[in-house]
Amino acid sequence: MDARLGKIILLACLAMGLAAGSAAVADNLYFTVDSGDNDTLMMVTGLAPTTGAPVGLSGQAGFKAAGTGSDGIGAIDAAMIGGQPRVATGGQIIHLWDGNDISYLKHSDPTGPGDNNPVREIVLGEVGGNEDRLVIARETGTGATDILLQMFEASTMSHITTPGPHNNIGNAVGMARGNFTDSFPGSEIVIGTTDLATLNKSPGFQLYVRGDNLGWLGQQPVQVMTDVATGDLVPGLNNDEAIFTGNIGGDPGPGNGQQSHVFSTGPGFSMDYQWNNAGGGPHGPSASGGLTFNAVAVGQLDADAEPEIALVGDNVLRILNHDGSFVAQTGPTGQNMTDVVIADVMNNDGVNEIVAVTDSGLVFAFGPNGGGALGVYNAGNPITGVASLRVIPEPASLVLLLAAACGLAVARRR
Repeated sequence: MDARLGKIILLACLAMGLAAGSAAVADNLYFTVDSGDNDTLMMVTGLAPTTGAPVGLSGQAGFKAAGTGSDGIGAIDAAMIGGQPRVATGGQIIHLWDGNDISYLKHSDPTGPGDNNPVREIVLGEVGGNEDRLVIARETGTGATDILLQMFEASTMSHITTPGPHNNIGNAVGMARGNFTDSFPGSEIVIGTTDLATLNKSPGFQLYVRGDNLGWLGQQPVQVMTDVATGDLVPGLNNDEAIFTGNIGGDPGPGNGQQSHVFSTGPGFSMDYQWNNAGGGPHGPSASGGLTFNAVAVGQLDADAEPEIALVGDNVLRILNHDGSFVAQTGPTGQNMTDVVIADVMNNDGVNEIVAVTDSGLVFAFGPNGGGALGVYNAGNPITGVASLRVIPEPASLVLLLAAACGLAVARRR
């Protein structure tokens, strides 16, 4: 083989490698489903556009389902751990699953046998500079309004630390990781809380903890909230900000909320208020009860560099720019949407959709600008949570694929 032919083959191999590396990779979706005493974990690797009546989720690409042997599951997160896709679910027992086929890997009973205090929130992935972490938030006892955090090594479910409980701040209603400061390694954790013992009439709290040891950093009241997400919503200010949503800023009782607030972390991890997205539009507050956002997600929905925000609640999806300005709103859906993610789940085209789940068992897929649903799917039972994950092959796998392609090209030239 002469030098010119070798160069041609090398260039062809490089082109093939670049094509393989740049091809759009769709996201997997994972759902927790209330199936009685044995809740179900479901997954799909893609959603096909639909029209008309809802179609069965079981008919979608890559559908799999697994019984969890646990009740009260709602907390769910997904991440790449050691180059492998992993899914973690809460409930009475925390489980770790293979994100390729949701086969069972490991579990732990953080509350001990006979104790049914549920794991309300869960974070999987990098915290404190270590990617192999799983953090849970639960109550200290039945009816308690204390939050107990626990950290595990995700791959082995080995317990790492349980700091003292955060007392009298309610129950966890949202937990996310974000890099709020460069003073500590890796990502920190922010938790939204609300006091369920007083029927959501006490202020909730914003609670920050370190990612390396769950050490307390700061907390402040924010009024009642339902969820929290993170992202670089105020470019140039710091690494990440936290967005809280729910009944913030409105009547402290159930009703006239439907707002979202963004805060950055100031000195001592105090809250620095950034912006508020109030009610308004066709689903604004109403004296007869209004609407409350149940969940929030941050992700890329257009071509600019800044992320967008998707908020879902009873009968409504609202899309905001990173600065809180209004983009779109859709509804009525006739459904109470309880969780939401932003992910590329249709057409494998690199364009994200908004996926919202409902307590009636439906999955809605909306385009990046809202509007009518691109598809509606039925899981058969109430859906309590949703997570997404882009499964990216390890670099070694790409190298092997490239080497095989090059070897095949050389063999064909001989």
